[in-house]
Amino acid sequence: MSLVSLFICVLLRLALQRNKPPLILNISSFDHKQVREVSELHKLCFDEPWSEQLFTTLLENPHVCGFLAHTSGNELTGLLLGQITPGEAEIYTLATHPDYHRQGVASHLIEKLIVGCLPQSVQRILLEVNETNLPALKFYEKVGFIAYGRRKKYYMSSSQHYNDAILFELKVK
Repeated sequence: MSLVSLFICVLLRLALQRNKPPLILNISSFDHKQVREVSELHKLCFDEPWSEQLFTTLLENPHVCGFLAHTSGNELTGLLLGQITPGEAEIYTLATHPDYHRQGVASHLIEKLIVGCLPQSVQRILLEVNETNLPALKFYEKVGFIAYGRRKKYYMSSSQHYNDAILFELKVK
């Protein structure tokens, strides 16, 4: 079974467990035109949100790609920003609007990244997660990412305390 098929099965299973129909999403690429909208969503999702300028700067790199998830009513539900290079990809940030948690938005965005990785012969997708972000840690493990390391004192919290980053990888091929 391919990774894309596996993600689809996981999404359907999760939807059935909640007795809700699966959320219909439109996944598209984003560029500089959507930076303000992306930045606003990032503010809703993170204690230390990224600025419009940071998103703009990252998008200047030709290897950086961004994907947005919208409902059929065009409401922004999620975003993924990452980098794809030959052999490897990295997720820089993945965010789901709080009203759409646990409805498959992040899984759909990761699936789109995987499809984008195929022409680049990507063998693995990397990311890091703050050790205190338990929902994200559980999510990435559930969709097949494996923790392989730790960066000590990588994230600084608002209380000036440092947290470790847990390093994850997903083997694509």
